[in-house]
Amino acid sequence: MKAGSMRYEAPPPQTPRLNRVLIVDDCDDAAWALAALLQSCGHEVHVAHTGQRALELAEALHPEVIFLDLAMPQMDGFETAMRIRRRRWGRGITLCALTAFDTPEFRERSDEVGINRYLSKPAELDDLAAVAAAT
Repeated sequence: MKAGSMRYEAPPPQTPRLNRVLIVDDCDDAAWALAALLQSCGHEVHVAHTGQRALELAEALHPEVIFLDLAMPQMDGFETAMRIRRRRWGRGITLCALTAFDTPEFRERSDEVGINRYLSKPAELDDLAAVAAAT
């Protein structure tokens, strides 16, 4: 290299953050398909099929990210999100609605209960991966 010349070095590649992720969906196939996808990205993934089970797992595991179906029987995703946010351990979790119902009413209600992100099914792979790697 000649004196005074500069050498360009590319920055090191960004490694996505690996998180503990909880998927809450009453549809077994949808939940396990997303779980397999996120596990293949290196995340630690757990699955719940009811709002009540989601609360139990979230309290035990303290996930960084929760993907939450909004239209579930018994305890829907809105109620589940409210209950998570009421707990001290639940205030810093990234909550992401993952729902087939993309309406202004669902989006507004999601904001009201403390949901951080809103994705419509079927969600783009890049969007799912970005949320899962959120901090």
